[in-house]
Amino acid sequence: MIYREKINFTWPKISFFYDSGEGEIKNDFLNNVVDWPVFHKRVVEEIKKEGIIGVSFFPVELIDKRTGTVNNEYSLMYIESFIEAFDLNKSQYVFNEKYNYYTFIPMKTFFDEQACSGYDIFREKRSVSEIFVSDKIKNLIEKNNFTGFSFRQIPFSDTSDKVANSNIMQKLLSLFDRKS
Repeated sequence: MIYREKINFTWPKISFFYDSGEGEIKNDFLNNVVDWPVFHKRVVEEIKKEGIIGVSFFPVELIDKRTGTVNNEYSLMYIESFIEAFDLNKSQYVFNEKYNYYTFIPMKTFFDEQACSGYDIFREKRSVSEIFVSDKIKNLIEKNNFTGFSFRQIPFSDTSDKVANSNIMQKLLSLFDRKS
């Protein structure tokens, strides 16, 4: 549903369940069974205050199965920009022609700088489950000490010295996806 390039329907009531007996909700970025980006309202407020474009937020509720308590302080972040960001000439990948599906090889994937220019957050059209952010968003998250976030740099293809460039893109990882 959130991997579509457009949400052209009324957002349904979405509930996630947890058990407070197994632990409290402590992170600003919540991992969940469907791998949707769910952020605490503090993160949402800072993203909006910073004027980040290309995202929409939709309410979700977290329900404690043990007590029935409902937490309405989280939202799903929908990324509106789907672009062809990877440099297919330099990146390593496997293409399944039958299903028109790309599998990009971690640590051997490179961005096309021109394609990424002007975006602070996006999904790659050929790899929609991943979220990519600019240093602007990464720095915003780190400056505010938001929890539950992890990043991995993806370099641009035209030069290896761009790794130090402030325009470098980051793959946003959940705490449970650090191995990518």
